[in-house]
Formats: sequence, C-alpha cells, structure tokens
Amino acid sequence: SGGRRGFMNYTLINPAVLIAASAAALLFGVHPIHVESVSWVSERKDVLSALFFILSIYFYLGYVKARGGKTPVMRRLYVAALFMFILSLMSKPMAVSLPVVLFILDYYPLERFPGSYGWVKGLRYVIKEKIPFITLAALSSVVTLWAQKSTGAMQSFTLVPLSARIPLAFRSYLFYLYKMILPKGLAPFYSHPLSASFFTLEYLLPLVLFVMITLFAFFFLRRWKVFAAVWCYYLITLLPVIGLVQVGGQAAADRYTYLPGLGPTLLVAIGFGLFFERCNRKVLRNAVLSFGVLVLVLFTFLTVRQEAVWRSTVSFWSRQIEIYPSARAYTSRAEAYRKEGNLRAAIRDYGSVIEKGPGATGSGITGLSEVYNNRGRIYKKMGLMDPALTDFSSAISLDPKNAKAYNNRGNTYRHAQRYGLAVRDLLTAVSIDPSIPALHFNLGLAYAEAGRGREAYAELRTASRMGLKAADAAIETLGLKE
Repeated sequence: SGGRRGFMNYTLINPAVLIAASAAALLFGVHPIHVESVSWVSERKDVLSALFFILSIYFYLGYVKARGGKTPVMRRLYVAALFMFILSLMSKPMAVSLPVVLFILDYYPLERFPGSYGWVKGLRYVIKEKIPFITLAALSSVVTLWAQKSTGAMQSFTLVPLSARIPLAFRSYLFYLYKMILPKGLAPFYSHPLSASFFTLEYLLPLVLFVMITLFAFFFLRRWKVFAAVWCYYLITLLPVIGLVQVGGQAAADRYTYLPGLGPTLLVAIGFGLFFERCNRKVLRNAVLSFGVLVLVLFTFLTVRQEAVWRSTVSFWSRQIEIYPSARAYTSRAEAYRKEGNLRAAIRDYGSVIEKGPGATGSGITGLSEVYNNRGRIYKKMGLMDPALTDFSSAISLDPKNAKAYNNRGNTYRHAQRYGLAVRDLLTAVSIDPSIPALHFNLGLAYAEAGRGREAYAELRTASRMGLKAADAAIETLGLKE
C-alpha cells in the first residue's frame, strides 16, 4: 500500500504481516550470502551492529508513535534509539547510514512530511530531531577514515583512480543484487580490478540497469512508495562499501550485504504477504507457497555448503582457488597444508605457482623467489636435501638479496656436512640483513662445525647481545672462548 494505511492499519495480528515477517526472517536467516558474517569470527560484528541498528529503528518508530502523548515516554524512547545507534556504531562503523535511513522512514511508511505545515516546516522538524544522530555518524566517519588511513588500509587514488572507482561503484550495486537473487559463485575474496570503464559491457550494463531500477522506483512513487523507500535504503546502506573510498584490496565482499540486504529481503517478503492476503484462488496460493518453500530449502542447502568453506584455512583457500584461482590463493593454501603436516599437498600448490611464472605471483621475480624458498623448506623438512638445495639456489638466482634463501641453503649445507659452503652462504645472509639474530646464530654454529672457534664465539656473542638466549647455551655447550 502506498499511503498511511500501509503502516498504521497493519498490526502483528494481521495474517499478511505475520506471513511477511516470517518470510523475511526465514529468507534473511538462511541466505548463503550471510555465511561470511556469521562463520568468520572477525565479522560477527556485522551481526552485532545489525542487531543494534534494528533496535534503534524499533525505538525510533516507538518514539514517533508516541508523539503527542506523554513527554517522558517520548524522551525515553528517543534516548533508547540514540543509545542503540551508538552501540551499532561501536560494533561496526558501517551503521553511519542510520540517520538517512530514519529520514527515509519519515517519508515512508511514517509519512511525517510534507505534513500539515508543508515541506519546509516538515523537513525542518525532522532534521532538527536527527542532529544528534547526524553528529555521531559524522564523528564515526572521521575516526574510521583516520584509522584506516593511519594503518595503510586505505588505497590511494594513485593506485585505484577515481575513473575506475565510479564504474566499479555502479557495478557493485548490481553485483550484490545479483548475488542476493542468485547466490552462486560466492567467494571469500573478490579481487579488485585496477582499471574499469563504462566503455565495456561489464560496467555499462550495470549502469543501465541502475538507471532503469531508479526510474522504475520513482515512476511509481505516488502509488507505491515502498519501492522508492527500499531502493533508497539499499543505496544508502551500501554506499560506505561500494568502492568510492577503497579500503583493502577487495572489490566486493559478501559480508557487505548484511545490512543492505534487509531492504530487498523485506520487499520480497511484503509482496509475499500481500499476495496471500489478497489472492482468493487456493491453487495459486499453494503454488506460490510451494515455490517459496523450495527457495528456502535450496538456500538452506547452499548455506550449509557455503559454511563448510569457513571450517578451515585449507577449505577457505580451496574455495578461493575454485572460483578465482591466483598465486596468493595457492601459496596461502600451501602454507595451510604445511601447518597441517600435509607436505606433499603443499609442494603441489607451490609447484602450481612456479609453473605460472613470475607474473602470476603478484610481486614479480621477488615473489617467485619466496615461493621457491618456501618449497625448499618443505623439501628440507621431508629430508629431500637435493631438491631443497635446488629450490634455494633458484630462489637466490631470482633474488640475490633474499637473505632467508641464503640462510636456508646454508643450513642445508650444514646438515650435509659441507661446512665451507655453509659458512659462505650464511656470511652472505648476515651481510644482507645483519639485524636478524638467528642469522648470526646459524653462522656461529657453522663456524664451530668448521673448526673455526674464534669466529664461532664472536657470532654467537653477537646473537646473544641481540637477545637470542639460545646463543649463550650454544657457547657453553660447545665450550667456546673469546
């Protein structure tokens, strides 16, 4: 309903409201796109922030309904709404959109302006009562931007220019809608395209669809205000994360839909409830109900499958490789396999990166050098000294400043009792980065094994002065003197 009846006349005992509320809760609860916010412990703040966000709206609606009644009741409800907003901001700054959401609610379904005094006075009043909310949102935005910038998480316009961010922003609005309607291909990480242009179909089509949806929503504004209200809610709540202010290297994230997804979900549920209220044909109602149940069952199945992605580091990166294979994903899974003790699987993943060459690592020759070094460490742990030496040598040839590769090859030579080569490599490692005590320690041991006690004592004493306690024990065990 487009008028006041849509909010004032429907109550919780109305069948349409009960059906719509139940459908909204079920659809939102079992949707697979919300798995990231629930399963990833770091993102439980999405759930907490959304809880306080909704509670703030709840108390605000109570405050509006109480207007004209007892002043103390109004004041308590208003303070409760403001307090819940503070808690929502403290949980996650994405809640900064709440003041604008309250304006949207004032327009529909509350219809508080233009009101009996016209647009100007109506707007003046609702703006005045939102000043505390707007102030808190502004302070939270400033603090968040400062924090992200100080930690280096915010991407500069040099790396991601504005000409790329604007097309990506329009694409993001449609990308998330698509994922909510058809939740396939959900990935832990969506890589950021550093170049984007409206002159390509990938970005032009979302822009056209964006304009069409906007025109549709406002074309029916007089008759069905709900479309414009939901569309504006979706645009505003998603605005902080569409990429205009780029934080991190991702182009999108499933967790970003947690708050914005409330609007489209509620719209679908309202349509579902109104259909049941107004449709008199039992066969048609049963068919739609069966379709709704089928959708919920399908989403539940997809949610269970998506939840399995977040059960371990290996499953996480395996899903990333399945959707968006990259060197980072392979190397991350290899490291996870190594920690689990699945060394052969780790070697396979490092081998996949090596086969793709320097351009696949994301950091050129230096990155590939580190991949060889890491695979060499695994070969050494397995007791395969010859492949280990080969990988360490490849790492050094790609990056002659790779101190870790020199250190690892030197230690491998030590275990092979080739002390002269061990001393040479470890001396090189120390010369590249003399600030690492472990390098001095390993060089000291190599000197000792080579029968060069004085040099061994000097290096171990250096490691000891740098805070490595094992160096003192080694000096005593080896019986070294200055």
